[in-house]
Amino acid sequence: MCKSKTLVFSENALRTRLQKDIDAGIRERNDIIDRAVSKLSNYANIIGIKIDVSDITSEQAANYI
Repeated sequence: MCKSKTLVFSENALRTRLQKDIDAGIRERNDIIDRAVSKLSNYANIIGIKIDVSDITSEQAANYI
């Protein structure tokens, strides 16, 4: 049986990455940060493998998966 994998961030990493996207014009709404942070606690209830990608690149996460 294959367990689901979920990528998770620390709050600080999430804020930093979203702000980088806003600054680069990839995302337009500043309120996205607060909305995303408010949903972080939902990930605690997910059953499966959680991969903390707070301090790794997307390429490293892909290799891990």
